Amino acid sequence: MKRRQYLGLAAAGLTGFGANYYLSDRQRELDNPLGIPDEKLETSNFWTVSVLPDTQNYAVEDELIKHVEDQVEWISENKDTYNIVFATHEGDMVSNGASHEQWDRIESALSCLDGEVPYSVVPGNHDWETTNDKSSSIDEYLDRFGEKRFEDKNWYDDVGPNGLSHSQIFSAGGREFLHLGLEWEPRDEVLDWADNKIEDYRHPTLITTHSHLHKGILNGKRADQLEEENSQGNHGKKVFQELFYPKQEVFMVLSGHSFGGLLPRNRGEYHQISDNVGDQPVYEILADFQSRKGGGNGWMRNITFLPEESGYDKISVSTYSPSARKNQVGEPSDFYFELDFDERL
Repeated sequence: MKRRQYLGLAAAGLTGFGANYYLSDRQRELDNPLGIPDEKLETSNFWTVSVLPDTQNYAVEDELIKHVEDQVEWISENKDTYNIVFATHEGDMVSNGASHEQWDRIESALSCLDGEVPYSVVPGNHDWETTNDKSSSIDEYLDRFGEKRFEDKNWYDDVGPNGLSHSQIFSAGGREFLHLGLEWEPRDEVLDWADNKIEDYRHPTLITTHSHLHKGILNGKRADQLEEENSQGNHGKKVFQELFYPKQEVFMVLSGHSFGGLLPRNRGEYHQISDNVGDQPVYEILADFQSRKGGGNGWMRNITFLPEESGYDKISVSTYSPSARKNQVGEPSDFYFELDFDERL
């Protein structure tokens, strides 16, 4: 069955695997924060990547930073239960890149990941001293989350040419994966570096970058205009064309930054499936909850990979708040993809 045919049937509730599993009724009680029935987890050699969307509003106040502390504590406490093999922050760590206090708060909260799971932190446009201006200082990020923080970790691979992009290697499901964390609106030299990393490793590759998809009132698309004041960088549409489209190793792109949407419960959520040069799917996923109550109310994403004997990997994407101890279910918060790593490489 073709991929799009399967997704269409699943959306209609006509596949045995997805009918009352991934496509959640909003009133359904979930077995666990991943939104996956416990019996599936008991029989699958699954693994999970946890995603922290924009934390900028949390960093503003001591009371709100508790949401990040709750997220990180949940990852630490559940890394074995849900086999969390990697965590990634989508950028905009702080609201005001010039605020030492905000950087202190977010660094203290994220430090609890050290020694727990491999993780990545990319800078967003608010993380520069002057928002949207790459000619301004980003020393706070470099001092706290630059190469020196990670260089002694066995999962840390390399740093990009300007110190703002990083690569990590993690193992899961009997495979090695390459993760590339790319600066906001990555510059040409960063794209060249990323291209070389993918070419060198030839592993399935997961990308995190701050701005890639933009959510409008009803729908979304790739960013097609630069926001950087000095035109230093590339927007999502160009990055896809120059890096993600020709590199068949890239199977997923995660981003934040954009929090638009007509309905409050759907703001800052969007995903799309695109084809690469080999007609293989690239899953592009946006999550940014900063417009929700409490600066985001602690919502985070968990991406769970469930291998099946058929040779396909079901990728389940769920939205959970450790602070509220609740899942947000139903599209566009609770969905799944299919992927066959054997076919790709």
